[in-house]
Amino acid sequence: MTEARRLFLRREARARFVPFASYHPTYDAMTVAQQQWYFHWRDQVRRGSYPDTDSSYVFVHVYELINGVGAGDVADAYDQLHRLWLNYRERHPKVGERLLPWLAEFACLHRCREDPLEVYQEALEAGAEPPEPDLLLARYVASPEKMPLALIEALGDYRPRKSKFHNEGNEALVAEQLPQTLARVDEHLRQKSGGILERFGLPPAPLRRQPFQGALYATPATEIELAKVPPYSQHQPLCGFLTALVKYTENRLREARDYGGRLRGYSLDPEIQAVIDAAIAAACRGGVPPCASAAHRHRPGQGTGAPE
Repeated sequence: MTEARRLFLRREARARFVPFASYHPTYDAMTVAQQQWYFHWRDQVRRGSYPDTDSSYVFVHVYELINGVGAGDVADAYDQLHRLWLNYRERHPKVGERLLPWLAEFACLHRCREDPLEVYQEALEAGAEPPEPDLLLARYVASPEKMPLALIEALGDYRPRKSKFHNEGNEALVAEQLPQTLARVDEHLRQKSGGILERFGLPPAPLRRQPFQGALYATPATEIELAKVPPYSQHQPLCGFLTALVKYTENRLREARDYGGRLRGYSLDPEIQAVIDAAIAAACRGGVPPCASAAHRHRPGQGTGAPE
């Protein structure tokens, strides 16, 4: 990072955008014109503006920051990285995907955030797919009704957001009723021995790794421990239980909306089925509209009884 420290004050008042794509982007990989654009763009970013640019330029700046170049301290470096993630994650999904774990690792390594995993929660609430669901599950043990569909899907073998039922006008219904059903089943199980997650008795295991994998990181770092979490996403009995719960719930919602076709390939205890039936019935009585209506009836010719 010697060159980065030498160039950390360089700026260009004017420059034109020049495309730049590199597997390992560095200053040396840039042409003179690309460097001019980079230092102009970086100056704009430091001033709080985030112009369109290629992702390779963004990663060069990311590498500077994770190596402590161009920031007053580690808290400032984290904040700059976080703003890059916020401003470019949608324009460049690869930036969002790779910078997310690096942010958590940076916070954990430098102890600059009270909760180093808060960025995972932020990404989930923004609609991102959870790359490491086990890191988030502990946050929903006491409130499964708030669990996003993306996290529910990450624990099972069925993706309700890809079903025809979900995508033909029932998105809001599925998003509301699946977590509510999960909460009702969880409450029922707690009256006996423990909630959905506790009943499988998985002990916490340390999640360790080398930080900033795939980045240009000059400082040798020992393995870090992000957290100690039960490996829920790798536990097949839990996966099977949640898959069955989700499929059964969707089947009951399909029935309530008179939607043809039923999901198959699962087995669920009759006692749990009864809890789900009661939850759907309560939703109907409470004004939540899962019940069939003219607006929600399945179109003729689509209800074959075959799984979808």
